[in-house]
Amino acid sequence: MEHLVNTFHLSLPVDLVAKTSRLVIDIGGSLGKILVCSDEAWSNAMAEKRREVGCECCTFPLGSIEEAGKHLQKLIKFTPGVVVYATGIGCIENQAYLEKILKVRLKILFENRAAVCGLTYTLKEMSIGEYIHAHEDDIDTFRKHLEELVKLNSKYVALYEEGAIAWKCHRLDEAYVADQIKMLQNPKLQADRFPCILATCGSLHAYQLVQADGSYSVHAPDFMGGKTLLGLASLLLNTQDFAEILRLASEGDNNVLDQTLVAYSSSLDVSHLNSAFFPFGRVPEPKQGRNYLDGISKNSIAASLMNLFIVKFVDSLRATSISSGAKHVYLSGSFIHHRWIRRQVMLRLLLKDVTNYTFTGQVGLSRHRAMVLGNCPFQRLSFQTHFIRHAPYLCSLGLMVEQAANQDKP
Repeated sequence: MEHLVNTFHLSLPVDLVAKTSRLVIDIGGSLGKILVCSDEAWSNAMAEKRREVGCECCTFPLGSIEEAGKHLQKLIKFTPGVVVYATGIGCIENQAYLEKILKVRLKILFENRAAVCGLTYTLKEMSIGEYIHAHEDDIDTFRKHLEELVKLNSKYVALYEEGAIAWKCHRLDEAYVADQIKMLQNPKLQADRFPCILATCGSLHAYQLVQADGSYSVHAPDFMGGKTLLGLASLLLNTQDFAEILRLASEGDNNVLDQTLVAYSSSLDVSHLNSAFFPFGRVPEPKQGRNYLDGISKNSIAASLMNLFIVKFVDSLRATSISSGAKHVYLSGSFIHHRWIRRQVMLRLLLKDVTNYTFTGQVGLSRHRAMVLGNCPFQRLSFQTHFIRHAPYLCSLGLMVEQAANQDKP
């Protein structure tokens, strides 16, 4: 199918898939996702008496729903009227068309419930190697970044000790870099993985606190997510899709337009520490007869746009995780399916933890909360962040698990 954005293969138990329609559909605000066990794959699994069957996951842009429907018709044939589980605003808007072309009946479920169901199944039924992205390929990048953060920490501690700044700065211990690298290389998931945070990063960003029994509470969603990024990039860069924005951003330098912590003077007042990063803060004043973006590459604009959304997401993620006390955070959704995005998210998380500790002596606590709660020893990373391999299809997996569970009910 020419219009596919990406594909992914997921092996699921035959006993699970047998209780479903072998197809689920998740169409959000920007992209559509399908998880399907084709007739061919199912027949082969039955003939060879396999315990697992391969399912195809695919993503398509909203403008290609018709092509996606035709693609599905080649993979699976239904008995007219069969129930197919679905979720997302796009399924509601296109329900009549999908039911007509596939000759099925859609049962549309709440997205948050589907995502949580997919996460609990992932954590309880799959091994860590199957569902967690490794950081091995980016370890050298993280080590270099951490070493730069240690230098930044030392700079501010020295300024404090010299009397150049009035507020106390806290020095990282010598084992900081080695301990962080060890944690990034060897993520550990013990029995205390619940409660955890599920951060869904798609057209909007949503955060759920998930308990071991599958119950969850929803934290305030952030509607300035991927769909807003697509719109802004289209206005500023005339881009048509997320892949193009990502390509430009990965080749650009956000420091051309962004004002960052290292550019600040040592006279920065403590009350402004939470504003130590200004997206597009270095954009020059417009000059007569000249556009302020003249001479600035598309790559740099895209890099700053992407950085704006990543930093905003990281801030919301940290706030949600810290307020809940969850030790593990799982990221899903199409926004973080790309390695470049995952790397940038981790770099920003590390920066936030180091700067927060430098200026407050706490990880994850504001100066006000630290004063209220008292001293808290420095903990390297206040929570562990895990990137799910089947990130765009977590809702789809949840739909399939939910349908199978409902078949078991009397």
